[in-house]
Amino acid sequence: MTSRHRSLRRVPASLLSWTLALTMAGCSDSAESASVRGSGQLPAVGSQLFTRLPSAATGVRFVNRLAQSAEFNVFTYRNFFNGGGVAIADLTGDGLPEIVLTSNSDGPRLYLNTGRFSVRDVTSRAWITSARGAWTTGVAIADVDGDGRLDIYISKAGPGAPPLRANELWINTGLDRDSVSAPVTIGFTPVLANQLRMYLSGFAYTLFIAFRRLGLAGTELARAQVNTLRLKMLKIGALVKTSVRRIVIAFSSSHPYQALFAHAYAKLLL
Repeated sequence: MTSRHRSLRRVPASLLSWTLALTMAGCSDSAESASVRGSGQLPAVGSQLFTRLPSAATGVRFVNRLAQSAEFNVFTYRNFFNGGGVAIADLTGDGLPEIVLTSNSDGPRLYLNTGRFSVRDVTSRAWITSARGAWTTGVAIADVDGDGRLDIYISKAGPGAPPLRANELWINTGLDRDSVSAPVTIGFTPVLANQLRMYLSGFAYTLFIAFRRLGLAGTELARAQVNTLRLKMLKIGALVKTSVRRIVIAFSSSHPYQALFAHAYAKLLL
């Protein structure tokens, strides 16, 4: 398993091209690409602004099939026709964006970009699965664990049991080359909702330990347990407001540890 790190700030031109191509594939006339459907070749570029790329050339073969029944339909589940999701991002670090499409009843599909507007379905080889009876609604991509590789977050819904409605986080484990001649694929490891909560809880515990070591050294709470810090420093008489830019912690005038928190805040700014 190998990994490649890359900048996430710059949007490659190929990403925009893929987005436009996928958009036009759903709304343009099929006459222009009819002659190349069987050949697997890209259509010639004409004078038009956009050219539809057929699935025979791109390798994107995907249908969000919905099977209505007497028990499961738009009357029994109002979000039945809300559709699936799509995400485009460079998951391998080679500058070519991959495609993730989600089908409501069939789950996600991962398409590896092989260049020249051609992709390959590597869902099975990447170990990405979907439980039978699950209802997949959307997809988001972000580097959740901070290792420089983008991960996949799948959202679930539907009328099924709670385990079937649990969102899924798939951690990108990097490129996989079994041999020189083997096709390149990419591996993902699932992290279920409960595992994600445990991951975040562990991260919060680590932050409290650092807060105690850096901000509370030499005070009466220097050796306090994490639960004690949570209770005395935040839960009693404190209001926490968060936004995308900052976290505001407001205390009541009678908060017993207001001065101590101000002391810790000053220590952290040093």
